[in-house]
Amino acid sequence: LSSTNALPNGASACGGDTAPVQSTHLIDPTTGPLTQGGIRVLIGGQDIEDGITVPPDTELPLVLERTGGGAFRGFLVSADEDVVFTVGSSDSQDAAVCTAVGLAGVTHTGNSDKTSVENSVAFSGTGSKQFDITVVITNNSVEGSEYYFSQYMVTFEDAPEPTDAPVPAPTDAPVPAPTDAPVPAPTDAPVPAPTDPPVPAPTSFPTESPVPPVPDIDSSCFNAECSTNDDCACRPGLTCRRTWEPDGSFTFRCKAASKTNKTRLSSTEGIGGAGNRPTKSGSGDTGP
Repeated sequence: LSSTNALPNGASACGGDTAPVQSTHLIDPTTGPLTQGGIRVLIGGQDIEDGITVPPDTELPLVLERTGGGAFRGFLVSADEDVVFTVGSSDSQDAAVCTAVGLAGVTHTGNSDKTSVENSVAFSGTGSKQFDITVVITNNSVEGSEYYFSQYMVTFEDAPEPTDAPVPAPTDAPVPAPTDAPVPAPTDAPVPAPTDPPVPAPTSFPTESPVPPVPDIDSSCFNAECSTNDDCACRPGLTCRRTWEPDGSFTFRCKAASKTNKTRLSSTEGIGGAGNRPTKSGSGDTGP
């Protein structure tokens, strides 16, 4: 196939087993396969590579992009003439130079920076087709020449029909022969060793507590206002009791403990002038 120039308005020729570039493109160029230049090509959503299989009779998206944030300026994708390319962006056009040599192709319309272009491709029938792809990054006296080229075999073929996995025939699970459960040998129950009953420890009789000394009688808090029994501790027998005042109100004062439910000694022993009298029930309110 003849050579091509990646001109500002598209490739000027098409075909060949190497990148179809010439003239200033060949002056000390930076070149290699598409992957070296960060160029990615997808057909039907699949990354293109040798042996890729795509469905026939279907218009498939053909996307060319440069990864890593870089850009490119020119491109040419060509294949056999029975492969149909459909232009899908303003940056693309049919490559008339490919049609002139019995091929089909799509190329750029201008040399502005591009990060990606999308067109479509289809093939009516089955079989493998070779795709030649050239991408030009730069070609001028300031930036020099940089381009990348790769060839791929693409197979147009329907995916095989899924087959049902074979279902194994059922087999009867083996039935284990019954076995007698082991009978444990009888064992004599352990006889507890005799134990002596516990002997209680001797206890000592309580001794009489010494009689506390009689404190001096202090009546300084008698009939004084109080709030708790602690306020009436000046003399034994006094408690803080509610007391009615002459004006009909009541307050709490230190008074002798109520005789309610006290028992007369003369009544219990039957002696003295009050012998055999019933026990007097006291009255009055106790304090808080």
